[in-house]
Amino acid sequence: MSFWESYRGCPTDKRFQPIKRGLLPPITIHSEVARAADIPELTTFLTTYFGDKDHPVLKPVLKVGDQELMLYTRTAQGIDSTIRYKYAGTFEGQPIYLIDCFCAKERKTGVASQLLAALHVKTDQTPCALFLKEGRPIHGQPPLYTSCYMYRRRQPTTEPCLSLNSEKAYALVNAYRRVYKDFFWLANVDNPNQHWRLWKRGSLWSLACFQDSFQEREGQRIGWMTAFVGNTADGVEALADACPFPWIWADHQWIRESERWSLDGPFHWYTYRWTTSLRPAAGLALRCYGIVV
Repeated sequence: MSFWESYRGCPTDKRFQPIKRGLLPPITIHSEVARAADIPELTTFLTTYFGDKDHPVLKPVLKVGDQELMLYTRTAQGIDSTIRYKYAGTFEGQPIYLIDCFCAKERKTGVASQLLAALHVKTDQTPCALFLKEGRPIHGQPPLYTSCYMYRRRQPTTEPCLSLNSEKAYALVNAYRRVYKDFFWLANVDNPNQHWRLWKRGSLWSLACFQDSFQEREGQRIGWMTAFVGNTADGVEALADACPFPWIWADHQWIRESERWSLDGPFHWYTYRWTTSLRPAAGLALRCYGIVV
């Protein structure tokens, strides 16, 4: 029995709807909760085994604490698989957690389903989660949102953008949300991993959030554009060039000058144990949304 066989997301007309799942697959593996002493070994494991050989190198910053749980399995040869559960932010006033750092040394062994089941049990008091799947979608599971990444190197620009702190950026986003009621917004103002840039020309404006992906391309860090808000797409290229990272990933829905970018591949956001009638990029001409995790 795979982890997904007894779980199905379902449509709803509510802005937030919890979901109860069916039976879990029997848990036959032993997983451990990471401690501070385990962090160096876990970091090395993820840097070595996360993604395929053509995937950017993951160099995560791992912690242990009340808002971050990491499980792993071990064999006689060392760590065999990992998964992390960390507080992401709120959506419609509800706390949402991010599932990431999901990595197994050997694939198609069943350990991934087992580790997901173990995580489900450990997080029953904080059940609502979100996760990103790159490449092929999960069979039989409706994604919250599907699109494609584009990427490019940051370029020198003479078009200035303003740097905003999180409080000022969120004030602008909240004003936007009062006008556009179905704008999809999941974020945490206290998340230290967010860099906001504002482009403005007369009455036209664009706001973007860049986050550290903790991945590297050609030895340089890749930034991840996780929110775009505004009344024009004219500022997207200037915002990308104001990114604090040498490389930028962005949703192709936000890109207008596609000849400056390279196509990466598809990605899919999924909810787990909750759903919503809202969808990122839906109903807004500029495909604005924010998933700042």
